[in-house]
Amino acid sequence: MAKSALMARLGNYRPALLAYFGRRVRSAAEAEDLTQDVFERVLRSQERGPILNVEALVFRIAVNLLRDRARRVQCHGIEEPLPSDGVADFADALTEGLSPERVVVGERTLQEALSALDELGERTRAMFYLYRFENLKVREIAELYGISVSGVEKQISRALLHLTRRMQSK
Repeated sequence: MAKSALMARLGNYRPALLAYFGRRVRSAAEAEDLTQDVFERVLRSQERGPILNVEALVFRIAVNLLRDRARRVQCHGIEEPLPSDGVADFADALTEGLSPERVVVGERTLQEALSALDELGERTRAMFYLYRFENLKVREIAELYGISVSGVEKQISRALLHLTRRMQSK
């Protein structure tokens, strides 16, 4: 793919990446910087050889950038710590009323759901994750993948049906 064609295609991912990073970092400027870093890394990747799946590469790079950022924050203490009484209140609120059995059942259910999602095709799973976990609108996902809104809705419905069937069979 020519560099100009790749640049044009990357522009389609900008809104999704800004939304993705915007929910995970402190400022819109930082989300913009991370988005630009994704584009830069994709372009560098193209220099090493042809890119077979641009979508997968874009989102893999985005996830990796956030992991790197989290490591830097943890190592260098950039994040502002919660006051110790705030941490205790937060922990109490999370665990209040939860028996050990309920926690175990919740962990098992989560693992079963994630396992069921892993059985889906990569594209269907990615669209489902973007919709349910990243809170992207169906229209945004459709623009990102270059397909119709109804096409995205069908993929999400397929994922939900598969997940429902798997969870009911347990």
